[in-house]
Amino acid sequence: MPSSGLFRLESKAEFQWKETGLLEDGESSRSSTITVAQENSTFNLRGSSADVIKVGYHGQVVIDSATRTVRRITQVVDGIPAKFPIQGGFNPPIDYDYVVINNHDYMLPIGAANHH
Repeated sequence: MPSSGLFRLESKAEFQWKETGLLEDGESSRSSTITVAQENSTFNLRGSSADVIKVGYHGQVVIDSATRTVRRITQVVDGIPAKFPIQGGFNPPIDYDYVVINNHDYMLPIGAANHH
């Protein structure tokens, strides 16, 4: 789930700036908590072809202060019914960094890792 429509206007994501820090490369960053309510979400969990539910989520976005680019998105699914076949709605953080393609730098997802 790279962002599940997080930045779409219809998601009505709530952003709340929390702190500043440093990225792994030493650059300054800002973090924001995020919340997307179930009624605005575009993220669906599929337990089977018949078991599909729309869920809200919360998490964090880390922004590079200098370039204003997203460097990490973390999301945790909210409101999974107890009897739904999928439980534990945590998704590993998606990290973004510059990747060179045909001599041009592009900010792209570079992987997901379990950071605890």
